[in-house]
Amino acid sequence: MIKVLVKNLEAGMRISRPVHKPSGGVILDAGAVINNDDIERLKIYGVEAVYTIRPETTEKPPVSGKLSAVKMKNIAPAQKYVRFKMESFKAHQENIDSVREIFKKLSVSENLDDSLAKDTSRLMVEHIIKNENVMIGLTNLKTFDNYLYAHSVNVAVLSLVIGKAMGLTNQQLETLGVSALLHDIGMLNVSRNILEKPGRLTQSESLEIQKHPTYGYNLILEKTKLGKDVAYSVYQHHERLDGSGYPNGLTGNFINLYAKIVGLADTYEAMSSPRVYREMYMSYSAMRHIIANATRLFDSNVLNAFISAVALYPVGSLVKLLSGEVAIVIKANKRFPVRPIIKILMDEKGEKVDGTVIVDLLKNSDIVIKEPVDPNKFDINVIKEF
Repeated sequence: MIKVLVKNLEAGMRISRPVHKPSGGVILDAGAVINNDDIERLKIYGVEAVYTIRPETTEKPPVSGKLSAVKMKNIAPAQKYVRFKMESFKAHQENIDSVREIFKKLSVSENLDDSLAKDTSRLMVEHIIKNENVMIGLTNLKTFDNYLYAHSVNVAVLSLVIGKAMGLTNQQLETLGVSALLHDIGMLNVSRNILEKPGRLTQSESLEIQKHPTYGYNLILEKTKLGKDVAYSVYQHHERLDGSGYPNGLTGNFINLYAKIVGLADTYEAMSSPRVYREMYMSYSAMRHIIANATRLFDSNVLNAFISAVALYPVGSLVKLLSGEVAIVIKANKRFPVRPIIKILMDEKGEKVDGTVIVDLLKNSDIVIKEPVDPNKFDINVIKEF
């Protein structure tokens, strides 16, 4: 590892330590291979020198030594945390059952007892205030079965995490939670043949799907007493900042705040879930897609809260380090989303690691994430590990 003045950098060199902006954000992560545009960016931000890997060697950032030091600590998870995680897992399943019950009642023309939706949201708020990382991790439970109900609960979790990061009050969070739990209630009026079609939809089928916010809005007004914020959130959660959404092509501040939050959470959760007609995006890829389209589709305050709370590598996602180890993200570093706290699961040979090895990447700059990895390729119980 050598220190090189920016004016002497050449395209193709590899960075060995993260390079940060004066404000703290990351310009280049460790392990990045720089190009001419990167060099110009470094000059713009006033960076004078960076650390690179010697070109004449195959040197990698000294990961192994760092990990060895961390492994000696062998940090065991607290019993209180494990107990809370199991309680949250049970509550998560119960929330899915509650959403199923709500949808069932509305599907048979019954008026909804609002208390079920409100109580479910209130309990979710309580769990997120206690430990949002556990709740985010539980959204990694993906399945074809009960997709609509599980999706609704996962969207509610993500919406509440965003709302919390934005500083919403508990009362506002509970309203947001109800809005998210019921955001797809209009799907009850869409043909099951369309919803369960094992392939891409035709244009007419897509247009029918796009009616579900209107169907949902009418159901909320006619069969509940949940109020206009919930109704407008359900109605507008597919509207987008630039007017490209539906059903009315609303723009900017004409879109309800809760709808903006639910809309972003819904987009991310849908992309990172398996569907019969496509494989799911990994959380990292879904996040990158959203960021790439952020300025025209999503409110900047909502997006910043989302990135801060959920992070580029969300809790429960798997990553591979430059050294070859596989780890699971157990907590986000909100100020530096690309440097989470991880738990090492497998060594560079693909063998499971004995004991518990926790690494805070923000405090160990030489330990570098190479890439996200698909959890389906490993025999790992995600819920157990995070």
